[in-house]
Amino acid sequence: MKKQCMMIQALAMASLSFGAITYIGGGTDAADWHDAANWDGGVPGASDDAYINKSSYAGDVSTTAEVSLNSFLFKNGNQLVTIGNDFSTVGTFDILANYGGQSSITIQNAGTVVDVGGDARFTVLNSGNLYQSWRVTLKSGTTMNVAGGLTLATTTASPNYYQLMFYNAAMNVTGDFSMTENGTSDLRMTFQNWAGSLTVGGAATLAGDLIVADGLALTDEQYGLIHCTSANLLAGGFDNVTFGSTTYTNSIGDLYRLDQVALDGDGINNDIVLNQIPEPTTMGLLIISSIGLFVSRRLFR
Repeated sequence: MKKQCMMIQALAMASLSFGAITYIGGGTDAADWHDAANWDGGVPGASDDAYINKSSYAGDVSTTAEVSLNSFLFKNGNQLVTIGNDFSTVGTFDILANYGGQSSITIQNAGTVVDVGGDARFTVLNSGNLYQSWRVTLKSGTTMNVAGGLTLATTTASPNYYQLMFYNAAMNVTGDFSMTENGTSDLRMTFQNWAGSLTVGGAATLAGDLIVADGLALTDEQYGLIHCTSANLLAGGFDNVTFGSTTYTNSIGDLYRLDQVALDGDGINNDIVLNQIPEPTTMGLLIISSIGLFVSRRLFR
């Protein structure tokens, strides 16, 4: 059933390309989004659907000025789209990875905001053992807002990995957030620092791996990286949680749990928090030390 839903979704996304303005890279600078010669119908505007795919143009694409579209579909084998200024869609924002490489989008430059008026879907066209993957990176100071839901999905091929990466950046999803990992593929959510965050207004379904970059020291404080702001509890769980070179298996454990009391101080329940819980021996020493400190204060008053 899950594969059927993915196929129906992929076909629906593929149909968006019909009637869309397609990137052909015919301009002086083939990577310049804003050059009319790089599109088969001129630079798409707020009422247009924009389509980038490797069969029409196989190189990278960059934006440097604001972009407003009706919808955006990026279907390719091995390309990078760099969003360097504000970018918005009335409707959907889709990555449909095809065989032959990795579909990558980087939201670049502090202050850049991507506003998606509909759903955002980062998924795959084929379900077989073909090399295809997607990667979305939010660089420091950038924000992506999704008014609908966000879907992250993989194919079944074992060599593939798929990654949503946050630096000091924020993603806000008004609807549901869903991670689906199929077969032996590897779905990852990576935070390069504690300032990154994902906020979900609807239900959140988790899968794959959560990775926090090396060099971020854990303390006894609580950190909220993923927030579910509705009454819906988070479902599923990560297969592994990795800090630098150390990996902890199981989604609910000492280093990863659902926080029902909003310990990170944002007043929102149902956060995923990462915390350092002392081992039993260490906990005992802490208790003994606390008692000793209390006694010494009483004696020397």
